[in-house]
Amino acid sequence: MEELKEYVDLAAKEISELPIQGQLAFMTALASHLGNDDDAITELIEAMIEKTKRYEKITRWITKRFEKDLTLTPKRVAAECVYYLKVNSKMMPFLIRTGRRVKDKLRHRKSYAARKKDPSK
Repeated sequence: MEELKEYVDLAAKEISELPIQGQLAFMTALASHLGNDDDAITELIEAMIEKTKRYEKITRWITKRFEKDLTLTPKRVAAECVYYLKVNSKMMPFLIRTGRRVKDKLRHRKSYAARKKDPSK
């Protein structure tokens, strides 16, 4: 089993060094060799996007937090995110940047809605 894991790690490393077109060709070939087994393909895709789902969950939580109270600072929301979502505290710089992006996005959305409502401004 250990030998298989080493082989898979080596293959993954080699594939990750390919240009994006090569990676796409590999994934297409892999999917075609899996055949019509929809469960295996679904499981493969879910495993590949697992980290993306985590990022979306964090972003959605931060967005809801700022929608409730836009006066909060990104640092405070990041700290709350670490506490409530059990995120590693080493992720604080990333969470603060994400909080800034989300807060700016909400402020711009709110400003745009106000301008659209009252075009004289």
